[in-house]
Amino acid sequence: MEKKKIPVALMIAAGMLLYNNTVAAQSLPPTQETSQHQLSFNEALQLLHKGNQSLKIADKGIDIARAERGKLNAFWMPSLQSTGAFVHLSEKIEVKQPLSQFTDPAKDFVHSILPDDKIISSILDQIGTNTLIFPLAPRNLTTVDLTAEWVLFAGGKRIHATKIGNTMIDLARENRAQTDATQRTLLAESYYGLRLAQEIVGVRLESYKALKLHYENALKLESTGMIDKAARLFAQVNMDEALRELEAARKEEAVVQRTLKTLLNLETSGDISPSSPLFINDTLPPKMEFMQVVGISNYLLNQLSLQEHMAKQPVAPHHDRGRLHLEPFRRTGTGEANPAITPDTTNPCTGTGESA
Repeated sequence: MEKKKIPVALMIAAGMLLYNNTVAAQSLPPTQETSQHQLSFNEALQLLHKGNQSLKIADKGIDIARAERGKLNAFWMPSLQSTGAFVHLSEKIEVKQPLSQFTDPAKDFVHSILPDDKIISSILDQIGTNTLIFPLAPRNLTTVDLTAEWVLFAGGKRIHATKIGNTMIDLARENRAQTDATQRTLLAESYYGLRLAQEIVGVRLESYKALKLHYENALKLESTGMIDKAARLFAQVNMDEALRELEAARKEEAVVQRTLKTLLNLETSGDISPSSPLFINDTLPPKMEFMQVVGISNYLLNQLSLQEHMAKQPVAPHHDRGRLHLEPFRRTGTGEANPAITPDTTNPCTGTGESA
């Protein structure tokens, strides 16, 4: 029984075909199996208004503007301020005066009258050994001051300050609306950009699979001698180019995926799969309509108009004119109370008085 011999060239061709198929299979980057989260554009818009960091900052700006308006209005309300101080001295502040300078002249006067006197002189000597001490200030000093202020007359400044406060709130709201429009534009770009990137990845993957099959068939045809090496290399070059385009498309999809998650403030581990279909807007309004609307709905122009309105308000809310300055109570460490009323000297409309 004769054994059939397998040609060496056929064995080499089969080995090369197996090797090339293995390399081609390994060259395709593995796709990570992650959970897909279906998300429509309306759902993404709701998430944007709920968790977007830029919108939260804009909302805080409105709260700050309201607080500033309350701060402006607070200048016209009565205010009460109190200050206190406590001082402890390490050394006593006092004056010491020896009594000898008073008793010595008295002794000379007594001796001039009674030369043999000893009783009075001994008494004066005992008194002269002492020292007279006069304290100038206590070691513990305490001071408490209470000041009350109330604006009696401010002219039209209060009205203008109120207008400025309301304009600041309107400006913050306009800034918030501009931020919302900007974020919605970014959302549309990233959402439909992700949908388009996923479609591109699918097309690149199908193209790579087709060119890979074409390359495998070219290897088989080369092994049978139906095509030459140049034709097989041409198929291999096309397959490698399709693989590079597929990897680039996947990287682009990953970048857009991260951008959309950051915009929506999502920390989920799964990927977002947009469910709203792509569309083409082929019906646009005429140019004149845009030019008419831009003067009314443009956020930058509205902000400039509000800032111009604020600049036209001739008011300085921090001005002290027309402010009644009272100091009804001042207490020190000596236990004395010194009430006083000190009106503003720059204001012709102030009051004076005394408190018992």
